[in-house]
Amino acid sequence: MKIIEIVLVLTIVLTGLSAGLGFANTVGYMPAMKDTPALHLLYFWKHADHYFRARMPLFGNALLLSLVVGLILLRKEWQSAAFLFIALSLVACVGDLIIILTQNLPLNKIVETLDTEKAVNVDFEVMRSKAISAYYLRAILNMASFGLALTGVIFYLRSHVTWV
Repeated sequence: MKIIEIVLVLTIVLTGLSAGLGFANTVGYMPAMKDTPALHLLYFWKHADHYFRARMPLFGNALLLSLVVGLILLRKEWQSAAFLFIALSLVACVGDLIIILTQNLPLNKIVETLDTEKAVNVDFEVMRSKAISAYYLRAILNMASFGLALTGVIFYLRSHVTWV
């Protein structure tokens, strides 16, 4: 097995896991986030963010790295459909990162400072709405990234692998 094939398999696994998280958020976490009473949500949000913030940088960086390495290994085929779809997958991942840095992290930093024992004010409802919108957009980008990466890998395999 060639290095590019290993990297492409890793890319599919990582983008697939990311898309799975996005899908799970869309069908479970976001609807629950809309309906959960504010104080309960605040308590959960603070705890969930603690775990996500510790683990997601490793996962997210591995995902971005696999896409970048894949593109580097495909650089001689920069006009191929495989390269194009992997590049578009990277664009979707970078879009997700931009949303994390510009929307999710600032909200999470504010949530960190809120007291879970006190009544939550109207500003919390605005934050909840912004967070939900950002999570839905991120889910779309994550699922798109997986679809684009998978399409790129299929194009690569069709042009490089002889089927028995």
